[in-house]
Amino acid sequence: LDITTEYQTFEVHFTSEQDRTGAKVGLLLGDVDALQPNNVTFTVDTLQVYKYEPFNSDFTDTHEPWVLDNVNAVMNTEGHLEVTFLEGELGDNPWNHQVYQNQGFELVAGHTYEIEVRMKSSVARTLRAWIEDANNGFSAIATDARTEISADADTWVVLTYQITIDENNDTTNAKFVIMLGGNFGNGELAGVAHVVTIDYFKVTDITNQG
Repeated sequence: LDITTEYQTFEVHFTSEQDRTGAKVGLLLGDVDALQPNNVTFTVDTLQVYKYEPFNSDFTDTHEPWVLDNVNAVMNTEGHLEVTFLEGELGDNPWNHQVYQNQGFELVAGHTYEIEVRMKSSVARTLRAWIEDANNGFSAIATDARTEISADADTWVVLTYQITIDENNDTTNAKFVIMLGGNFGNGELAGVAHVVTIDYFKVTDITNQG
């Protein structure tokens, strides 16, 4: 890191190729380039280390830690979550049937995240993948049109979008939500029996990539 007499902010991203215990994080302040003057003072304001865990992207033999909110669902033999709606069961608001989790996931200001969700439905309908702030009354972080995708019957679709977090919506407890309620202003039929199958929900920190 090339430092000056002014404060600067540096980010270094590292992906370990194997599991490690007892990792050491430090600042090396020795004379690296043989140009460092004597009697110099280094001032460090903040040193923060973030560890990004997988966001429980895959459903395997259990839906946990995903929460089933007003839905009936089972894991199928392929490790997918199948949500079944009986005739007349689906309401007309997107938030009234959910599969969600919030397990203290942190979204950091200045970082960009990519959301990728793979789903299908036995009937043509709209599917949604929202992000909310559980620490702030479940306020919206990403709930706009980019979080929606139209699926044809029995066809896998992949919903993908990116969001950059700022100081207004950073959080230490993001809620990731697959919204399965209806919204029939776009021609969808209320009350149709069908099954929604969810393969995975991935959240990746892509800051400084590309």
